[in-house]
Amino acid sequence: MAPGEQFVRLSFRVPRCLQESFCAELWSEGSLGLQILPAGADRDRIDCYFAMVSDPPSTLGESWADRGVECLSRELVEDRDWLAEYRRSATPILLGRRFVVDPREPRSAERVSRDRISLRVPARRAFGIGAHESTRLAVALLEELGPQGKRVLDVGSGSGILSFVCLALGAELVVALDIDAEAVLCSRANGALNGLAPLLVVAAVEAIRADPLFDVAAVNISPHHILRHIGSITALVRGSGTLVYSGALRTQEGEVRELLSELAFDVVDRRREGDWIALRAVKGSSG
Repeated sequence: MAPGEQFVRLSFRVPRCLQESFCAELWSEGSLGLQILPAGADRDRIDCYFAMVSDPPSTLGESWADRGVECLSRELVEDRDWLAEYRRSATPILLGRRFVVDPREPRSAERVSRDRISLRVPARRAFGIGAHESTRLAVALLEELGPQGKRVLDVGSGSGILSFVCLALGAELVVALDIDAEAVLCSRANGALNGLAPLLVVAAVEAIRADPLFDVAAVNISPHHILRHIGSITALVRGSGTLVYSGALRTQEGEVRELLSELAFDVVDRRREGDWIALRAVKGSSG
């Protein structure tokens, strides 16, 4: 990240009963991170951050105004290590049935768990540490599927957490794909911490030769950013292979299901946590 880089920070006052659903919308609009602070007996202040290149729409939050959401400010802020304090005070995060994620500084040598697979993923920017609902849903579906001996494509790999889960569960090969070079560098560093080595690629999915090379494709990205590429992703999945898709809100489920049906993928499992859903779909005979 370049020194002095700027971000857009939007601040809202939100009724506490709407906090979860409003935060879900902020994530779906591309927020890099959220901070939630008490703002009265039944309200919270939510600060959300966006990259300058994905400047959030000026209308963000307006549709919530009649339910009591107030936009307090919109301002530019200088970059700093926002997560340094979090890493110092963080505690391990349970993930799925078999994993625990340690988001602290890597110098910590404390044994995290005796009965779970430990993944060291220090909190860096917005690349993911397993705390978000969409990541937990994706891991639950991957555990249920069982990637042992399979070839896996992780699209939008971020910190690499889904890739590490698949490798730890015995995947034959994992290709971790992201268009953000910094995310791939972060994933490489995290892989070294865990002794896990996915094949890391900085590219859009269309850069991969259009052959059905993979048994599983794992995608944890909002529909707004990925649905136009989903056909390129599913084309890389072998016959009877599986797509694990997470990152959609409940209100977007119909759109996702319709597109998967058009691509001859049949939804065989669905998970939900709060306002988020994840789907496991299998490639049909006509796919």
